[in-house]
Amino acid sequence: MPEPKPKLSFRVDPDTYNTLKTLADMEHKTISDFTREVIEIGIGKKTTAEQQMLEEFRFTCAQMGEFTARAVKAAAGSRYFARLSAMYAMDITQYVTSGEPMTEKTKSQLMAQYEAKAKEFEEHLIKDPWETL
Repeated sequence: MPEPKPKLSFRVDPDTYNTLKTLADMEHKTISDFTREVIEIGIGKKTTAEQQMLEEFRFTCAQMGEFTARAVKAAAGSRYFARLSAMYAMDITQYVTSGEPMTEKTKSQLMAQYEAKAKEFEEHLIKDPWETL
């Protein structure tokens, strides 16, 4: 059989009592249950739903930060490999169609065009509203 809980008795002024009664009624609790809960929250023995939600929100924000960092790293890797693929594709196309390798000047010009278009596309993804993507 569980040990009985100690009883606590104290006096409050009528305004405090009325406030406790109103708040307890709003939560469909007795004044005793409501006051016990307020005391437990006050001494840190119990947390409120708002505190729990805040902790979950903080945890979610931390996760989002990690996911964002991973996405940025993945995007950087994707950009590198896309650039490398474009360079090889241009070299192979030039060699297959003409039998000659591409000159460094031509390769630089084409890669500058590629970089400009990639930057334009990145700016579109970063600046434009989500609904227009």
